[in-house]
Amino acid sequence: SLEVEIEANLFFFSSVYRSIKIALRSVKGFNCIIKWVIGIQESALQYSKDIAQCGANANQDVTNLINANLKIINTTNNILNLKTNICASADESTPTKNCCVKTLYQVYQLYKQVKTAIKLAKKIPSTGPNAVDCVTDATTTLTNYYTQFPSNMLACSQLTS
Repeated sequence: SLEVEIEANLFFFSSVYRSIKIALRSVKGFNCIIKWVIGIQESALQYSKDIAQCGANANQDVTNLINANLKIINTTNNILNLKTNICASADESTPTKNCCVKTLYQVYQLYKQVKTAIKLAKKIPSTGPNAVDCVTDATTTLTNYYTQFPSNMLACSQLTS
């Protein structure tokens, strides 16, 4: 099954993975995750707008982060479409197993993509001749939100029923 395959590929079970898995066991936890996925998506979209408004030519580091954000936007769309298409049954008191497995996989992928984006953001100059205040501010705003992801997943895992 997909769940066994996912778990086999994750020989090291991170606390984030466990938190996501626990959160998906309750409607409140599931809805909490969806709320944060929307926030991640909005942050990624806002970053692109902010960089465009800076008016500066994007250097390679900024371009790499924009491209990482495009992957994040794609994954968030996948997660939000899963909720609409597969998990939409309002009669269910708990999300279906199929819905949870697919969402678990996608949210964990999102977590890994966010970690990559944070690493890329650290490469963007914040001081010196190549620093652009507008770009630095946009990148700081983005990474401040992204770094909350693990603790937000933990908070979601603590919601029950």
